[in-house]
Amino acid sequence: MHTWATSTVRGRVTEVTVLTPIKRGFVPGEYRTYEERLRSLLASLNERANNNVPTPISAIATIHFARWFIVRPEQYLRYSSVAGVAYEPSGPLPPDPTATPATLPRSFPAEYDPDHRLSEAGADPTILPTWLVFTSNYDGDLKAYIRMFSERIAGEMDRIWSNCESYPTSGARDFEKFWLYVRAHQIETNAFFAAYPNMSTARVNQLRVFKDHFDAFVSRTRGPDGRSIGDIGALFDEFIAEQREYTKDFPGEGGLYDDEQSERIAETKKWRRKT
Repeated sequence: MHTWATSTVRGRVTEVTVLTPIKRGFVPGEYRTYEERLRSLLASLNERANNNVPTPISAIATIHFARWFIVRPEQYLRYSSVAGVAYEPSGPLPPDPTATPATLPRSFPAEYDPDHRLSEAGADPTILPTWLVFTSNYDGDLKAYIRMFSERIAGEMDRIWSNCESYPTSGARDFEKFWLYVRAHQIETNAFFAAYPNMSTARVNQLRVFKDHFDAFVSRTRGPDGRSIGDIGALFDEFIAEQREYTKDFPGEGGLYDDEQSERIAETKKWRRKT
């Protein structure tokens, strides 16, 4: 009977780590291997994050932390000695400039493997996978978290994990198969630390914005000598009213900062006129 890995929970924050083997060989109709295509895709996602452009992860508001990275045999077998493993990969051979994607070059030396691993002369080729690792910290339950991937960013998940072995042909939109794929490749985490174990991402963002607003309030209500300016009570009442314009049900546990606030702004303006 198969024993599933289990996620570790700290307060309201949960972790997951998924280890999936990347397909070997060339992508059909392309000059790239699956690993090369995956590296290019992850690099583009990282560049978007560097330039503050929304990424697929941006669509999941419960994520505290997430990353993908690739681990090759010459990295995870360092300090070992396995016949047939090239610990210093020589890199891909240049493609045939006269070939088209439909007729990819096949005249490689016998010892060459499209995943850049060479076998020693006279030895049987050693087949060792390159792995894609996904690790994340998030609010709540693992199954609910993976369901968000299936419902909100299935296409992006297909672009990433379709480069890995045994990924369901129906893709992430078929939640049950996607869920089983994740569970089958989940590995145990031996130690887990959460910076804010008792706070949701929504709560962390609430407090961050509130802190910015409070700092601005302190700045405009303090004189050069550090003392409060006159009529600070009225200014504090105004500050509290301003916060209502930026929140929904704050400071309750489920409160959020949001943009759909026209009704509450109107209520606040009516309250100001009365006072």
